[in-house]
Amino acid sequence: MFNKKGFIGAIGDDLPSLIPIIVALLLFFTVFSITFNSYNEKNALLRKNISLMNISRDLKGDSLILGVDQFLGNCNRIKFNQYGENFMVAIYSNDTLTGMFSSGENFLDDFKNPNAVDYPEDIENFLKGLDEDGLEKTYFCYYKKIGGMQISDKRANYLTRFYPVAIQEKVSIGETDYLVVSPGIMIMVIW
Repeated sequence: MFNKKGFIGAIGDDLPSLIPIIVALLLFFTVFSITFNSYNEKNALLRKNISLMNISRDLKGDSLILGVDQFLGNCNRIKFNQYGENFMVAIYSNDTLTGMFSSGENFLDDFKNPNAVDYPEDIENFLKGLDEDGLEKTYFCYYKKIGGMQISDKRANYLTRFYPVAIQEKVSIGETDYLVVSPGIMIMVIW
């Protein structure tokens, strides 16, 4: 009786054919999940880039900024939209940015400064201008989404863009006021 071969069972007879099917299914779902995760990461990066371009277009307009009042007005207007990312924008003069790069300074240090959000006028490198009341204001815009994190050294997943802009300023020479357009760089960091 013990030497006779017979029926092992429903699974036992089909076990050699089930193993390749299970391995093939595991391989299929593994490749599918890796592909889906890669797609989601690329899609998130694309959404962040599109958001960055929309914000910068709304903030700088046609690249001619007529003064600090216009820049801060545009900043306040775009803050009413709810964005999925946090961002900081500042305008630097060409001379300041050239000096920073030649001395090895990093502009991100200005953005990571804890005083940048509450007291942007304390940051020396940011461009400043006079508003309609004659008060000195800084060309700086900040938005933090609900539940968003502050910019810090812990995250290195920042998108940074540089945009050339022209800033109109009022310059007094003698007793005559002139409107002068000077070049600048608008730097935007989004995370």
